[in-house]
Amino acid sequence: MNLCLVCGESFWQPYSWKSLFGLSEHKGLCLNCSEKLVRLGERGCLRCHRSLEGDQVVRAREGVCYDCIRWEKRLGEDVLKANYSLFAYQSLVKEMITSYKFSGDAKMSVFFSKELETVYHRWFDACLVVPIPLSPSRLAERGFNQAELLLEGWAVDPKLLYREEREKQSKKGRKERISHVNHPPFYCAPAEISQLTLQDVLLVDDIYTTGTTVRQAATVLKNSGARSVSSLTIARS
Repeated sequence: MNLCLVCGESFWQPYSWKSLFGLSEHKGLCLNCSEKLVRLGERGCLRCHRSLEGDQVVRAREGVCYDCIRWEKRLGEDVLKANYSLFAYQSLVKEMITSYKFSGDAKMSVFFSKELETVYHRWFDACLVVPIPLSPSRLAERGFNQAELLLEGWAVDPKLLYREEREKQSKKGRKERISHVNHPPFYCAPAEISQLTLQDVLLVDDIYTTGTTVRQAATVLKNSGARSVSSLTIARS
């Protein structure tokens, strides 16, 4: 018998070949809550994983959304190779991320970590994993970095990327966020930059909103020697 991480109701975990051999498939959610999650799967924009349903401007036969086309126009060449997100940012995922991000819910952290690990081993296992860092004041206030905690059990933060003190992104509108793409709040530790030389890097964060944060980080990492930068997030808004 298990307790659902979201609603708290008890539920039985179905038996499977994996469970018979001691390989747990426990996802932590009851069937009712699990069915409310909108998994993005392998469909969507090839660059940012945005759903292409209803998107009026899609590059012919290439599956790239209008947002990514605009990023290319703004940057000349997009510094982000690709983004993969687990879920659409709808009400249940938003509730789960809030519980994890602001309450430090350890069980929710394990749930997300296992989900990210599965995608990592399938698509990005040759990449150096780098979590999006918090500023010193934000880290002191929260007590943990939610992105770094997501790596537990499958990756270790190499401590290459750091963040300066800046105004919170959540306080800025979409246009203002995007306008700051060329003024990243991140920097790399000079003594560790050699680790980035010709590396394919995977950034890990909780939410892909406009894509500004991961592109700011990607710019700094590529300027420090990384060959390519992709990102893996819990949700895509």
